[in-house]
Amino acid sequence: MVPESAESTAESGELNEQTQAALTALSDPKCRAILASTSEQALTAQELSERLELPLSTVYRKLDHLRAIPLLEEAVQFSTGGKHPHQYACSIDQVQVTISPQGQHATDVGVTFE
Repeated sequence: MVPESAESTAESGELNEQTQAALTALSDPKCRAILASTSEQALTAQELSERLELPLSTVYRKLDHLRAIPLLEEAVQFSTGGKHPHQYACSIDQVQVTISPQGQHATDVGVTFE
């Protein structure tokens, strides 16, 4: 599922929640590393933790944030061994941020996901 574009008009630095959440996630190096790692193949939280050398608790916190926007998709990997780990995959290929002036004190900020 590709997230919808988020656009808002910012007056005095106010952005809508989805735009702010997307910009916050994209400014976080750990979130960007997770997105990059899951852009080629789906990975479990444990695999991300090992690959990125991050504590598992940090990985889960970042995964929750990225899924809420949603920049990540979650799927369950079924196995005959009884364990069914969740896998995460980046749900976007490209992010475009546009900023355009709108009058004296407002700025239109758009975040587009493709």
